[in-house]
Amino acid sequence: MPLAAGLSCLFALTATLAGAPAGARQAGTTSIAAVETLATASQDATPDSGDAGNKEDQAGAGRQFGRQVVLPLAGDQRTIWTAPFHLNRRQARFWVPAAAGAASLVLADQRLYRETTGRLSPAARNNMGKFSRLGNPAYMVGVSGGLWLVGNSGPRRPLRQTALLASRALIDDLLVVGVLKVALGRQRPPGDSFGGPPDGIRSGDYRSLPSGHSSAVWTMASVISSRHRQRWVPFVLYGFAGAVSITRVTSGRHFYGDVVPGALIGCSIGKMVVRRSQANP
Repeated sequence: MPLAAGLSCLFALTATLAGAPAGARQAGTTSIAAVETLATASQDATPDSGDAGNKEDQAGAGRQFGRQVVLPLAGDQRTIWTAPFHLNRRQARFWVPAAAGAASLVLADQRLYRETTGRLSPAARNNMGKFSRLGNPAYMVGVSGGLWLVGNSGPRRPLRQTALLASRALIDDLLVVGVLKVALGRQRPPGDSFGGPPDGIRSGDYRSLPSGHSSAVWTMASVISSRHRQRWVPFVLYGFAGAVSITRVTSGRHFYGDVVPGALIGCSIGKMVVRRSQANP
């Protein structure tokens, strides 16, 4: 129940913050109002026209999903994996120190883990683990689907495009993170070895780096924040993403050297997808 309530709050907050167009924000407007509008409209329509309209909408939605989510994935993946070979000077000034900092965290992870997570009680770690599950990639996909439904109402049409871009970015993120987890094979806390288990059998206990929850929630936050420019949206969404990342460590599921690279990967993928969509509308 706490997890379901948390997901409901996350979706309502995201829809409310990101859906209101600049200059026309209405306090108290939530996804429920949009659903009620859709329900009223469907009651007014005749059954025959409603069935035909639904089929047409479904076909159009499928084509739009394929055109804006599936087809660009190959280009996205090519851009992601070749990005290190195409850094310009301005990008290098950020990524070189960021990579060095992430590597330093990996080296210091055991000490940081003992001084933070190691001092927490089992009950505290359990509670933080419940909150950290809100960053589950499956939940982020669900939030994206919810934004699509809310975006089908007239006043919130921009949310539909946001949902498509978020879905695309999440797929990109899952592919990249999945490959890196298997390739690096880092053991989850409190162990700290690389290369997978000694018997060579891959398992979830050796897929700690990068953090999938951290990466997914930062992907979603970066897409919405890049698409909706209200000043307070990034503070709320990035703050939530940061809280999820930290609790992945304090709940004992990851090291800091897992969640920081995850955040960097997710944020950069989200921004890359939005940038490419603007360059190729």
